[in-house]
Amino acid sequence: MSVRACFGLLRRGSGAILALTWATCGYAGTTGRLIGRVTDPKHQPLEAVNVAIPVLRLGAFTDAQGHYSIANVPAGTYELRVSLLGYQPTKVQDVLINADQTATLDVTLAEAPIEVKEIVISAKRPVVDVNQTSSVSTVGRKEIEQLPVQQLSDLVALQAGVVSEGSELHIRGGRSDEIQYQVDGVSVNNLYDNQSILKLDRSLLEEVQVITGTFDAEYGQAMSGVVNAVLKRGGDKFQWNGEAMVGSWLAHQATERVQPPRINASDIRNFQLTASGPLPLAHTTFLVNGRYGDTEDWVRGERRFTPARLASVGANRLEAGVVIV
Repeated sequence: MSVRACFGLLRRGSGAILALTWATCGYAGTTGRLIGRVTDPKHQPLEAVNVAIPVLRLGAFTDAQGHYSIANVPAGTYELRVSLLGYQPTKVQDVLINADQTATLDVTLAEAPIEVKEIVISAKRPVVDVNQTSSVSTVGRKEIEQLPVQQLSDLVALQAGVVSEGSELHIRGGRSDEIQYQVDGVSVNNLYDNQSILKLDRSLLEEVQVITGTFDAEYGQAMSGVVNAVLKRGGDKFQWNGEAMVGSWLAHQATERVQPPRINASDIRNFQLTASGPLPLAHTTFLVNGRYGDTEDWVRGERRFTPARLASVGANRLEAGVVIV
């Protein structure tokens, strides 16, 4: 509404009177309002949806119930754009806005997942770990798979400060019974001679730590060092792998008669098979490993008092392991 000054000329008798009066004259509105609700295909409200009239640079966001309201929209016909991340943008044309009227328009957005290119960042181990106070050699899965070893003891013997003498290991000059062996944090030392009671194939190892000095008091019965082996775990997909190794000794003894060296390609035989994957039980996986080793020594024995020749001296062993998590 506005106030206008109205002038009038009044005649009374022979005279004329100029009268100034004030009158209120009403103006009609020129803008309207647009309201509505935005939902998904399941008729659930969508919050923070951008509802805009680009040509007018007007818009609004939906609330928690999906409602929006755009006020002061000049009368006319416009194009409405509705957008939300993860949903297909929608255009609504020919939206009519009448002056002094409220138009209602509900919109349903279709889902449209956005594929984002994966960014891969490789974490690198620091050259110097300032938080490490003891001498630790850590060997991960990738290094274990590349090393020419067959079992845990072969891997430990390759570390600095460790010496292998036959089947015994010595860390920094200590005795073989001064080493603490642990598998997944559980001690596997024999109480009789303090030696390890397990022979683990390399296919079972996820990580191996060899601590050769200044270890914590939590490692009991350890004087020279600690060997901590972490086992692999089954995954959500079934996987298997196998490995076979055959070899021979090359030996020659100096005798009165010159004899050619004896080579038998099957003197050393080692086979292993590993399988892992999920079990029917919920959140349960399995890891099974089996290894068979057969070794015939290059030294042959012969019984002189019987005509029958004995089988060659050798050692057979069969090992298997199962891990269920």
